Amino acid sequence: MAMLQIDMHNLTEVGWLILIVLTVQAALSFARVVLFAKMTEDMMLAMRNDAFEAIVSMPMKFFDTRRVGDLNSRVSADITAIQDVFTTTLAELLRQIIIIVGGILALMYFSVTLTLLMLATLPVMIIAAILFGRFIRKLSKRTQDQVAESNTIVQETLTGIISVKSFANEAWEVVRYLKSIKDIRALAMRGAIWRGAFASFIILFKSLYEEGFARPDGGVRRVLDLLRNRYKELGGELRMRAGVQRILHGPDGVRGVVLDDGTELLADVVISSAGFVETMRLTEEADTTQEADIGPLSFVEYLTVLDQRPRDLGHDDTIVFFNTEDRLVYGPPEPGQLVDLRSGVICCPDNYASKEPLPEGMLRLTLLARHDEWTSLNEEAYTSAKDRIWGEAHGIAAPFAFDVRPHSVYVDGFTPRTIEKFTGHLGGAVYGSTRKQRSGRTAVDGLFLCGTDQGYLGIVGAMLSGIAMANQHALASAS
Repeated sequence: MAMLQIDMHNLTEVGWLILIVLTVQAALSFARVVLFAKMTEDMMLAMRNDAFEAIVSMPMKFFDTRRVGDLNSRVSADITAIQDVFTTTLAELLRQIIIIVGGILALMYFSVTLTLLMLATLPVMIIAAILFGRFIRKLSKRTQDQVAESNTIVQETLTGIISVKSFANEAWEVVRYLKSIKDIRALAMRGAIWRGAFASFIILFKSLYEEGFARPDGGVRRVLDLLRNRYKELGGELRMRAGVQRILHGPDGVRGVVLDDGTELLADVVISSAGFVETMRLTEEADTTQEADIGPLSFVEYLTVLDQRPRDLGHDDTIVFFNTEDRLVYGPPEPGQLVDLRSGVICCPDNYASKEPLPEGMLRLTLLARHDEWTSLNEEAYTSAKDRIWGEAHGIAAPFAFDVRPHSVYVDGFTPRTIEKFTGHLGGAVYGSTRKQRSGRTAVDGLFLCGTDQGYLGIVGAMLSGIAMANQHALASAS
């Protein structure tokens, strides 16, 4: 049997293939709509006939306790609601079943363990769905009852409109109807709140419990390596240890950059990750920034290699955010303080669920730090302060994890001074300026910002920012 051969590099053949796929999809969609409509309308015809037949066949005492408007609502509104279930909900149910079954089979093909882990969370979500569903179902039934009540008011008012007009009761009937539909709105909003709460529960459950804190196996470096390799494959050139001396620009916008060695690189678009203030100081538009725009938050971080695994020392958490006070104070330490010892973050990379454990057990401790205090120290005082803070900080963090000090084999770390030296970020700022440039644009046309000063935070955020800014401001204009 001959297979259809498509040259994916031939735009004509690809275009015909897309047209064929879209035509088939359109035909199947048309058939689905028509078949579901036929099935649903046949069912509605039978249900309306059966409902009407059942109502007129009831004994007279049944009509003594039921109002005409209520019965009319049951035949019209309730059956219409059922119609929506069969035309929309049923189709969506079948689609989701296919997606779930296909997704599980695909996951099992790649990893049975991962599939079983994912399926293990289903009982929790099923129980939550049952509990939430009970409340939502009761509220839905009460809402339908209230809709029937409002229809009854309309039916009674219009049927007896002569009496209403004769006694000038229009205002009273309007108030009665308004109260009824307000009750409908209140019940509908309660149902919406429960549905929203269920959706929020699912999102939080998946994010915090099922997904949790995670990183790529082997660290973020693997992602960076993939991006770097792809960049080179597309013809990009990387220049390491090539600092930028200034940014070239004129009335028409950016023209390129001058490197520290005097090399000029010309470009119509320049995307800078140096920071808002730092970038503008490389231009003639430095007066568009202020000292207050320099990022205020900096950190001290220690990485301690241990003689044992954290799990062997009774600590199996990956990340712990700790605070010793009743209220968290998140900001630069007070003047005269090198770090804020009241709070911090403890991370044990070895506790991530990686395929292979790290070569050594280690613990990373991060604390808020004050840049000007660290940079004011001479070399001897600087080294002494790093050692002293390491001991004090790990003593305070010990109750939240374990005492690292007797198990320390090797210690490394950085301070705001280190951050400023190797990144060029003024103030040793980690999260950039408080004045974010959401669009990435600057006072110089063609010069854009990416990274934390554009608005995204963290390593992954910085990567996403770079990709977003390149797509929006460089690649889009080039195409």
